[in-house]
Amino acid sequence: MGHELPPEPTDTGPSESDTDTDSDTDADTDTAPACGRADSPQPACASCAELLATLPDTPDGPATLQPADAPLDTWCDMTTAGGGWTLVGTNAWTGAWNNDTVIDGSPFGSVSLETDFKSEGFASVVFADLLFESGDEYAVYPGVGTGTSSYHAFQETVPLHNCGLETDYEWLMSEGTLADADLCNTNLYIHPIDWEGGLIPCGDSEVATGPAWSGQNKDLGCPLNDPRGTSYIEDPWDYNPWGDHDPAVPNLPLRMWVR
Repeated sequence: MGHELPPEPTDTGPSESDTDTDSDTDADTDTAPACGRADSPQPACASCAELLATLPDTPDGPATLQPADAPLDTWCDMTTAGGGWTLVGTNAWTGAWNNDTVIDGSPFGSVSLETDFKSEGFASVVFADLLFESGDEYAVYPGVGTGTSSYHAFQETVPLHNCGLETDYEWLMSEGTLADADLCNTNLYIHPIDWEGGLIPCGDSEVATGPAWSGQNKDLGCPLNDPRGTSYIEDPWDYNPWGDHDPAVPNLPLRMWVR
């Protein structure tokens, strides 16, 4: 009796070894590591917020970011109000901050928490929230920016100057310890016009350039009485809410952060 030939083999799909090879290939093409890691194609993050999201254990301290084409040396606050804050300015009250420097995009000084410094990040790091901080005092203002442009670009869209009170250029503090006997409120204003405590609503010549608060200078009451004296750039002894109002007492620097 003769023997039958075995049936022709049929294609049943890739072998186990083939499947293993494909898996290895997939592993090699996984998404590249995020910023902040040495093995990443983009080792420098665009902001301290992005760095914190990538490496949650990153401590406060100096950092090199890359929000645009050039590296940016600055400082990160990874603890205050959830962290992720990029330092864009330090005002040590020695004169570098004024009506001109607070509205242009040019940096000055070197990275510092103690001396006058304006970071390139002022005009390059995109932001939504602002933090002002001086020692134990701080104030957080969320949703000031849109998260798509820098603080400098945002500030250029704010009328120079504006009525401030009950306008689109007034922001509520969401968290903080800012408190001062001469504050009308803890709201933030950008480029506000003096109201002389309400005697001349939105019309006096004492205006503020840049970030400012509403104080009751000259004992005229609230609101927005001479906001120039309560601005981020003004001498802290001129009723600035961050100052001690005493020339004999050295004032702590006031720092500005974005997230």
